[in-house]
Amino acid sequence: MDWTRDRFPDGRVVYTSPAHRFQTDALRLAAFAMPADSERVCDLGTGCGSIPLRWLWRGLRPQIDGVDKQPEAIQLAAASAAENGWDAFFHPVQQDWEQLSLPAGAYDRVVCNPPYYAANSGGVSADPARRLARQDAGAGMNGWIDAAARLLRHGGRLCLCYRPERTVELLGALRRAGLEPKRLQWVQARADARPRLLLCEARKGGRPGLVVEPVLLENEHKEDAICPER
Repeated sequence: MDWTRDRFPDGRVVYTSPAHRFQTDALRLAAFAMPADSERVCDLGTGCGSIPLRWLWRGLRPQIDGVDKQPEAIQLAAASAAENGWDAFFHPVQQDWEQLSLPAGAYDRVVCNPPYYAANSGGVSADPARRLARQDAGAGMNGWIDAAARLLRHGGRLCLCYRPERTVELLGALRRAGLEPKRLQWVQARADARPRLLLCEARKGGRPGLVVEPVLLENEHKEDAICPER
């Protein structure tokens, strides 16, 4: 397998591959959606585990189930958790989110960095793993939103990142599933640029009332990088 040993700034090892890497959008979502240690969390489409591993590296200790349908992604996530002694907190699970066997209503928080583009749009990758990460398949947006709604307890929160141009579609789908949008934040490269990313939090059974956070300017908020091992 074509794996790479990467490192957090403090030297902790994480495993990635050409198809499953730490992406900036996932790290932005990790910072936006940080859970309490008392929470039970599900990461839908965990990939190589970038969001749970980021939390654990920062010292958070919730119980996290990371779901992905791709075997290599789950192997990478499990290897990173074991390497760092985090496997008591992070449990990678190979499942398709359209056929989940995880318990309904059991999670305080669900996080998701879903495919941004409708099927056959946004540039179709020849690589199957990257195509799954980019394009909606199967039930599309409604599928992963319904999966999250089923997993959440009443009052639980779904946190996600998405393309700004699909904001209206996203908010409508969340409300249809009984998830009330409660918090939004736009991410821009700089003050004079258009938003390139939307961060959103919705609450199951929540009352109407939306907080729009200050714009996050990426030229002023650099995420700590991970670096390939030399």
